[in-house]
Amino acid sequence: MKVKNKKTVITAAVCIAVIAGIFVLAFAGSGGSIKVVFPSLGKADCAILYEDGACVVIDCGNKGDGKGVADLCASLGAEKIDCLIITHFDKDHIGGAAKLLTSIHVAKVYEPDYDDSEVDINEYSLYRLALENAVAEGTELIKLGSDEKIAVGGMELTLMPPHKSYDKSIDNNSSLVVLVSAYGKKLLFAGDIEKQRIDDMLAEYDLKCDFLKMPHHGEYGKSVSNLIKACSPSAAVVTCENRKELDPSLENALASAGVNVYYTDTGKTLYFTCRKNGIDHNEE
Repeated sequence: MKVKNKKTVITAAVCIAVIAGIFVLAFAGSGGSIKVVFPSLGKADCAILYEDGACVVIDCGNKGDGKGVADLCASLGAEKIDCLIITHFDKDHIGGAAKLLTSIHVAKVYEPDYDDSEVDINEYSLYRLALENAVAEGTELIKLGSDEKIAVGGMELTLMPPHKSYDKSIDNNSSLVVLVSAYGKKLLFAGDIEKQRIDDMLAEYDLKCDFLKMPHHGEYGKSVSNLIKACSPSAAVVTCENRKELDPSLENALASAGVNVYYTDTGKTLYFTCRKNGIDHNEE
């Protein structure tokens, strides 16, 4: 009888320990968040991701935007940028890169590895010069011709360059597309990809996500409609100068899919907090 009671006590203790362990793991996994910030740059791309001291910047807006981006990173608590991702070399994506590289330390720069011989804009020349100086001071440059997964703090990033050359909209379709995973959420940043590249990515990847940075400033077509359906996000951002100039079909497609849509034409910085139990938004 005493042995039976002893076994019962031991069994109960083990069960309690297991349940407590599961509770601790579940509680630990539910904590933490990613801050995603879109500076008020109108029809130019820049997103800042910050997670417990780790900082990722995707594109840098236009010329004149770089210092403001650096200051915004610092205001979030970043002492450096762990990873700067240049999706492609259009001036509304790299314009602020030169100033950013001279305003805050950047540990690594990722860019797509495609033929840039026909890129003939002043912003690109300034970016190359600033990058050359940064590399001389310790910044690492990585040119991507194939997919790569990297970890930055608690974030896992999948960087997806094009897997072939395109004959239309070469720069846009050569964009690095970035999928960020953390705290049970997936965030997709689609650069400026257009029809050919969108169709290829839909055929090759599972693009389901919780948050979508819409491609190419809200340009709309059948491929974008298919992208929205495949991604099925709860929230999306459109980088645009004036939402009234967008194709109304875009807003209708997003509304039909139940997506909360935010635009960068408000004159305010967009802040998102992504955590396991949802995505919160505010503007300043």
